[in-house]
Amino acid sequence: MVFDSYSTPVFAEFPCLHDTLKINETPSTTIQLNSTPNDREKEDINRLARTDPLHVITPTEKHLLWLYREYCSSWPELLPKYLTSVSWGSQASVKEARGLLSKWRKYPPGREVEYLEMLDITYSDPVVREFVVRQLNRMNDYNFDQYLLQMVQCLKYEPYHDSPLAGYVRGGGMGVGGAGKGRGEGGLQLST
Repeated sequence: MVFDSYSTPVFAEFPCLHDTLKINETPSTTIQLNSTPNDREKEDINRLARTDPLHVITPTEKHLLWLYREYCSSWPELLPKYLTSVSWGSQASVKEARGLLSKWRKYPPGREVEYLEMLDITYSDPVVREFVVRQLNRMNDYNFDQYLLQMVQCLKYEPYHDSPLAGYVRGGGMGVGGAGKGRGEGGLQLST
């Protein structure tokens, strides 16, 4: 994006999921991961996976989720809770969280609506929001129609008018800007 109303051009670049996945294909040595939690920690993680989405995550729980993020990535229910544990002020943590999105276990078909939780203002990272829209694109037409109103309500949390969610809703579930193929013909198509 270029703004030319200034004496010198001002450039603004926004990260996207595609670019993040490219960056994370190279081996990263920035943050060490612990292998597996002990039995007590596994119990705590299992309990967290079953908690209500409105449960406020304590600092201890956040630390546990961050420390064992690789282990937690096999639980789709833990993704929103894990994202609250990310230190979004740290570039290394943000890079790690964005890279882990592609490895995180997805909800099975029919449960894509669970991703709506991550369209809240709490999850404002543009790469996370694009990831969520990609997952919502897997919804069947019936579920899309059932949850369209909620997705429209989530638009108020979008930082930009031309966001992946806006394009998805505007295109009737056809992808960003409605420029992609139809829902039954290939899903979300993003320009690079």
